Amino acid sequence: MKNSEVLIRAYDLADKPMLSAIWYDASQSVHAFLGEALLTEHRQLVEDVYLDQAETWVACLYEKPVGFIGLLDHFIGGLFIA
Repeated sequence: MKNSEVLIRAYDLADKPMLSAIWYDASQSVHAFLGEALLTEHRQLVEDVYLDQAETWVACLYEKPVGFIGLLDHFIGGLFIA
């Protein structure tokens, strides 16, 4: 799917560092009350489990990932935008 300069494509293993950073930055903004230690622990879960197990789609702007959605069966497991 293409809309202007935004391209939505399937997740690739090479996306993991950038998507992890997007997830962490967004989580710090909206879940800062959880604390850095817990967010860092959850970040590891995102990297080791959720990105690979969910059906993940990546939004790219000029070929750079700027957001993603993780689908679990018929549900949105997470939606994160830089």
